[in-house]
Amino acid sequence: MPLWAGLKAMKRVIDLDKLNATCIPRELAPDVTQWVHPDGRPVRDVMKPNALNRTVRAPCVKAGRDLHVEGPDNEALAVMWYDINPSVLDVIEQPEVIEFKREDGRETFFVPDFLVRRVGDLYRREEVKSALAFVKDPDLQAKLDRNKAIYARGGLEYRLLVVNRIDHRSFWDNVRIVASKRGYTPDEGDVERVRLHLAAKGGVSTLGACIKHVKHDPVDPFDTVLAMMPRRLVRIQLKEPLGLHSRVELVLS
Repeated sequence: MPLWAGLKAMKRVIDLDKLNATCIPRELAPDVTQWVHPDGRPVRDVMKPNALNRTVRAPCVKAGRDLHVEGPDNEALAVMWYDINPSVLDVIEQPEVIEFKREDGRETFFVPDFLVRRVGDLYRREEVKSALAFVKDPDLQAKLDRNKAIYARGGLEYRLLVVNRIDHRSFWDNVRIVASKRGYTPDEGDVERVRLHLAAKGGVSTLGACIKHVKHDPVDPFDTVLAMMPRRLVRIQLKEPLGLHSRVELVLS
């Protein structure tokens, strides 16, 4: 057997016995079934191990636990972005199994990487890929378009998140920097002064102007402002390398 064929054969498959024993089927659309755990936990226990990817734990403050993700890079980086994105409220990894019939009548399964809840009770299924994944698998985009169409039949949203993009290197570098402040507890007086400064400026200022209002950070005043983004208090512009002129916006909700 050629190497590529052997690797393809090792991809994750669903343990149908466990699926039927532990999950509840719901009709998402004609010929499309959504399988979920009754208590809403991830469905990872019905998936056979994948020899190509190593499962690791990714800390997620918004989920209140470590998420089990494949590999230490792409999905773990996505969790960092979800954690610091003020629009995101909660994240569940591998939330469901989708079963559907192909054109040839065969039953096929797929599992979205994440179920993400956003402000306004908006739920979105998201698939995380690196730009390199599209080079390795020329059929990947067609598969993702198929999955999106299947969810659309059930009135649900399915999106792609491409991480580690070379043309967005500064953004993803900044995500790592801000995410590293998730466990930092800033002085509440400093936080209030920064928020009052932003309010006085119409809700928009710069990182350099904000740190002038930090009085009690013993190490680095930048830490206080950066830590306000995972707490959903500010939104910092991450497209360019972080600096004194980086845009900071007050989050009102």
